[in-house]
Amino acid sequence: MHKCSTIGRRSGFSMLEFEVAMILLGIAITGLFPLVAIYSKGVTNIEDRMYVEGVMVLPNPPAALGPQQQGCLVASSNVWARKLGAAAQVTMKLSTTAASAFPLIDDGAAGYSDNGWTLTQSDSGALNGHYHVTSMPGGTATWLFSGVPQGWYQIAVTWPSASDATWPALTRSTSAAYSISDGTAPPLGTLNPVGTVVSMDQTQTPGNQRLSGFTDASGFPWQFLHTAVLLTGPNVQVQLTIPNPNPSNLSVAASGVQLIPINNVAVQSLTRTLEISGGTGVSAQVSVSPGGPPQ
Repeated sequence: MHKCSTIGRRSGFSMLEFEVAMILLGIAITGLFPLVAIYSKGVTNIEDRMYVEGVMVLPNPPAALGPQQQGCLVASSNVWARKLGAAAQVTMKLSTTAASAFPLIDDGAAGYSDNGWTLTQSDSGALNGHYHVTSMPGGTATWLFSGVPQGWYQIAVTWPSASDATWPALTRSTSAAYSISDGTAPPLGTLNPVGTVVSMDQTQTPGNQRLSGFTDASGFPWQFLHTAVLLTGPNVQVQLTIPNPNPSNLSVAASGVQLIPINNVAVQSLTRTLEISGGTGVSAQVSVSPGGPPQ
């Protein structure tokens, strides 16, 4: 009797099938190669421009708080971030001097001057227990820093908090005008304006308006005047001016001022476009935020 045999499942594949698979894979890779090459070339061009032509003007700070900032857009330090998306990071020209080299200037200390303001003492709500105050129209208080190297800074000011009992809120000015200038101090040199005049409402506690601020180790609040300013030094002057005329006879207080070198920048958003058509076109829009006072 003749027996029929059954054919079992194949446990492998033939060499011919393997060769066909390799050919198909080669065709697929060959088809993708131009895309990979174009993308890699585009990423390289972006990186080159970031390193060579990276100086750009960053967007203006909020509402008339100062001039445009300059920064450098450079390729990410992470190699895979560059390969996968040409991710970028922002760097800014930094001061090489430590923050401790710029002690704050309090009212009455060396570097401070005014034109006849009244000294208010024994006030626990004010920095170091005192501040100067006046309602004289056109009155000025000045803080002068010397030996300041060129770099990017935040400038912070303070005045008695809104709850301070020695200076009633009803008598406070809502338009205390702060201006910044730098250069070589007179009489042999010239101080040049930096940014625009910033008006502060001193009925509020420092840090509660516009760019906010921070609280120092002693618990006193500080208010930032600008997002960031580029100071060329070597002398930097911050001046507080009372409105002239001052019809309501409101008063302005002068207390401490400090310069804070910007030692870190956080990228808030980064938008970039890449267009390859007979060449490479690159555009970038960056929003940055200074990292705040050194810790």
